[in-house]
Amino acid sequence: MTGMSAFRVLHVAALLTLCLVCSACSSLARVYMVNVDSIAVQGLSFAAHPAYVFRPGEPDMAGVGSDDLRFREAADLVASCLNSRGMHEVKDISKADVVVYLACGVDGERRDFRVAAVPDPYWYPGPWAWRDPFLFDRGLRREVTTVTTWRRWLDVSAYRLDDKGRPAEQLWSTRAESRGRSKDLRAVMPWLVEAMRGDFAADTHGVASYEVRVDEGGPVEVIRR
Repeated sequence: MTGMSAFRVLHVAALLTLCLVCSACSSLARVYMVNVDSIAVQGLSFAAHPAYVFRPGEPDMAGVGSDDLRFREAADLVASCLNSRGMHEVKDISKADVVVYLACGVDGERRDFRVAAVPDPYWYPGPWAWRDPFLFDRGLRREVTTVTTWRRWLDVSAYRLDDKGRPAEQLWSTRAESRGRSKDLRAVMPWLVEAMRGDFAADTHGVASYEVRVDEGGPVEVIRR
């Protein structure tokens, strides 16, 4: 083998190794597409209403208590958004300025059919070989798969409490939705919150779409689309 040939072989091998490494790295990243729709009163002041209490939002969370473990897990994630704005949670509603209703769920099951061209192991390249009119390449066949997805959502709304501890003026309403193949809401919930964090208790003036990239062992990246 000449020196030039050896150099080309090493060059190709290096490129293939780089491609495999990049492919392996990219395969570790999970991507969630999240839509956020938020609205809030003009001139909202968090300092004016710093203490909040969580309550399950009905009718979606009917029968769920404020101390329910799954509810508290979601509430703790939302609390990180509120606390970053100078608010703090209280357990006694009589000491709260704001009641925050939280509801979440999985619904909207949808089935989509996808058609792909795959090699046909039974294709015989003879003069009378059958040819699929929907494909232009011989040796391929159509493969139809069914993909089932669900809508995963989180809805957070807040009301100012009056002097008698009753909900009065609505201060904000923020909703995040993501459609995917997993029904595991607990696994998706952190990324719903990450997507809504920048728009939480604000006005998005319509639906804002985000791509949440989650790399194993790395930082979470939120990209607005």
